[in-house]
Amino acid sequence: MHVYHIPVMTEQLWKALNMKPGDSLIDGTIGEGGHALELLIANTANTRLLGIDANANVIRKAQARLSRFNDRLSLVHGNFSQIIDIAQSNGFSPA
Repeated sequence: MHVYHIPVMTEQLWKALNMKPGDSLIDGTIGEGGHALELLIANTANTRLLGIDANANVIRKAQARLSRFNDRLSLVHGNFSQIIDIAQSNGFSPA
């Protein structure tokens, strides 16, 4: 059994993002998806999230952890320095 990192400061994250129903989010360093999980759980069914990470192994772990949100989630193996191109090619522009 894999033990995942437990995110902290999620309340502060939600306040800072000031999310609204239907918002599209991009996590440029998704890691194993801890914050993404909290955001997807807390927000409406039409909130979408694009997760990017340079580590392919981490992307696989995030996919396993977040699989119940596949209809609202896109995960990409890449570098956040290419966030504009990745966002546009995955339908997350604007975000």
